[in-house]
Amino acid sequence: MALDPDQLIADLLNLGLDARGDDDDHHNAEAAGPAQDDAAGPAQDDAARTAEDDAADERIGRPALQAQQLITREPIAMGLVQDGRVFAFKNIENEPHTRYAEISLDAEDRLLVHSLRRRDVPADAFIVEIDELLPLRNHRVAFLELRGPLAEDNGRVFIEVIPETSMAIHFTLMCTGQLGPTYAGSHLVGVFKQNLPGQRVYVGNPGGVTLFELDMRGTTRNIASVGQVCARSIGGRWSAQFGIITRDFHNATEYGAVFGNVTDGMDFVTAAAQRGRAITDIRVVDCGVVLPPP
Repeated sequence: MALDPDQLIADLLNLGLDARGDDDDHHNAEAAGPAQDDAAGPAQDDAARTAEDDAADERIGRPALQAQQLITREPIAMGLVQDGRVFAFKNIENEPHTRYAEISLDAEDRLLVHSLRRRDVPADAFIVEIDELLPLRNHRVAFLELRGPLAEDNGRVFIEVIPETSMAIHFTLMCTGQLGPTYAGSHLVGVFKQNLPGQRVYVGNPGGVTLFELDMRGTTRNIASVGQVCARSIGGRWSAQFGIITRDFHNATEYGAVFGNVTDGMDFVTAAAQRGRAITDIRVVDCGVVLPPP
């Protein structure tokens, strides 16, 4: 049965991963009648609103852009992007501060939406809601920005994913940080099968758990060639990590869950694979997705 990504996202929201998921419970509590201790009620309400109010206060007075202006690449919006004055935002549930994502253009004219994080933004920045710009489903191209002690460690890796699969949806949500956790701040964790066919580099946080249960529907089952991106495991403590193949199998294959392929920046991953145990010095300092051209 084919995966329905819209149903998957609906299930995520029902699990309370969206900040709006508690609204119905709040209204039901009000309908049940006043609290027994009337004096405590307003104070409790104030405390419950603090995180949302503080986050909203941060955005007061900031000029806004419409998501469509970026999606269609209106000249005014693109000029602001080139000036470094456009950020996407989201309030993560129970966090007192708004998270912001830089929006930039790279040298290849790719429009990049970087990972959400707690950060200062310029006073004259324009903002747009990230969930309007990037609906909660997978995009075809994501990126990782690597940084390490050597010059060859530093660069961006672009990955095109297989659309409409749970692994691709999970991967891109971890790149944008729309549900909270993100690959930004993680690192390369090791080399598997070093100097052997099927060698791969694993990326992510040790012990990282997935945002939701993954399955292999829609993925390619055979690992065979350089640049393929695969899951490290379907469940357990490594389930949020992923691997990038750095050596071909040469007429042989290995069973696995391939959900994407590196389209640019493979040289950075290949160089990292030669670092051995020192590969953990290479960090993912940023990540995100590429907004497709109109």
